[in-house]
Amino acid sequence: MTTKRGIVRFSVDRARLWGGTALSVLFLVLAFRGIDFAELWDTLAQVNYGLVLVAVGTIIATSMAKTARWQLLFYPHHRQRRYGKLLAILFIGQMVNIVIPARLGELARAYLVGEIEGENKALALGTIAVEKAVDLLMIFFLFAGLLLTMAVPRWVQEPGVGVAMVTLVLLGTLVLSAHCKERLLSAFGRLLGILPELPQARLMEHLEAALDGLEVFRRWDVSLRVGGWSALIWLLAASTNYIAFLALRLHLPFLAAVFLLVVLQVGVAVPSSPGKVGVFHYLCLLALSVFGVERSLALSYGLLLYFIVFLPPTLLGVFFLGWENVSWRRLKRGAWETEVT
Repeated sequence: MTTKRGIVRFSVDRARLWGGTALSVLFLVLAFRGIDFAELWDTLAQVNYGLVLVAVGTIIATSMAKTARWQLLFYPHHRQRRYGKLLAILFIGQMVNIVIPARLGELARAYLVGEIEGENKALALGTIAVEKAVDLLMIFFLFAGLLLTMAVPRWVQEPGVGVAMVTLVLLGTLVLSAHCKERLLSAFGRLLGILPELPQARLMEHLEAALDGLEVFRRWDVSLRVGGWSALIWLLAASTNYIAFLALRLHLPFLAAVFLLVVLQVGVAVPSSPGKVGVFHYLCLLALSVFGVERSLALSYGLLLYFIVFLPPTLLGVFFLGWENVSWRRLKRGAWETEVT
């Protein structure tokens, strides 16, 4: 069974990698088509690297704020979770998501919380599900704000509406599950009663732990604190884009930074090669074209922002992986096992 599952997983991963790589190559061709390379390099040579360091600082600050929010999502036992360990785990998860195009980073985080903090992995997955739902809600608010303040192009409106629908369904499901915990456990228990071949005790334990991860939705005061951290996270993320504008001497309003943030968050969900190569750059080019930025300058910005956004988490993730003495093979195997169990 394990061998067959491993073969299927390997085949799916390879298909996803090759398909994503093909998409990345396509987007790279689209991004670099008609670009004046001399102008591209001249623009990058004039970057203000002091501001680049400030932008990198906002990336690290964003991860620190995400960690504080994640710690709070373990409520009411959040104070028992060590902030430093959660920060290390978050960076490792971000690094995994960058180098492996399969969103394996979230499963790696749940696995490491279990291994390092001794917490139930299903509970960790529940907190991560809440985290993603809240981030989708923030995208929904930002998208709605953009619709009220600027002429949003159709190629953004259509996927934006799709994200809005997914957000409402997911958030509604999680909130309802949090408030109907006992009923869900009872119904699941009855279902397992007619399927005696399943490991009933273990499945009930996993479900109860996952529902415990939704506890934040049962407390308005805690939910407001989570909302406050989320607002700070997204303000920092937009600030990264804006500071990168300044580093490249692009005189664009903060609204352009917010618009780019929404486009990137919605667009990078497209399967691609490791690191979102090509997709990220083409999305930057498209988003900045809305504000009249010339192609070579927009692509220069995409290259700069890519360095700012992806390099620090990758390096820090590798560092903390060694610091926690976790091998790459052990991490991948643990993440896959977390997915199965």
